Amino acid sequence: MGFRRIAVAVGAGALMLSLVGAAIATGPAGATTPTGTGTFTCTSVSGQVTYTPAWSNAGKGSVRAAITLTGSGCSGGSPVPSTVSISGKGKFPNGSGNCPVTSANWAGKLKMTFATVKKSKVTGAFASVGAGPGGLGTLTTNALYVPVVVTGSYATSGQTPFLSAVGPSTGTCATGVSSTTYTSGLLSSL
Repeated sequence: MGFRRIAVAVGAGALMLSLVGAAIATGPAGATTPTGTGTFTCTSVSGQVTYTPAWSNAGKGSVRAAITLTGSGCSGGSPVPSTVSISGKGKFPNGSGNCPVTSANWAGKLKMTFATVKKSKVTGAFASVGAGPGGLGTLTTNALYVPVVVTGSYATSGQTPFLSAVGPSTGTCATGVSSTTYTSGLLSSL
């Protein structure tokens, strides 16, 4: 009799443990990350673009640009992103007097990541990377007439004014611009 009670108690305990295990497995860890919708605007942009090799009027070949930017002070969209991180790489021709501003399209891939929603991918032809007069640098990943498509969260399509940012550059067009540190700007998914 005692043996049966023990067996029933052990069996009930095992059943409870398996039910708790199933509840844990299907809890928050199994939840899907939502997709952000609508449009947002971030009123502050900071970060850096590095140029390898340094970008100059006498340079040769192509410049590879590595981009790491953060947008903050955002509003709009559902949910409203607290911050937006942008990262990626691009490439454009070096030399031929195209510094301080190249308006030629350059090939690149960018992605946007958000704290609580799925990331986005930015595809298209990006234009207008520059290091302007007085040591200022400008970055616009999309001229108004160049189509950029954002897929994933806060998706867009068509001709999208996507990002503009300004800040000081390291180096000159004569000696070579190695990086630009962006201190202000506007990021918009409109």
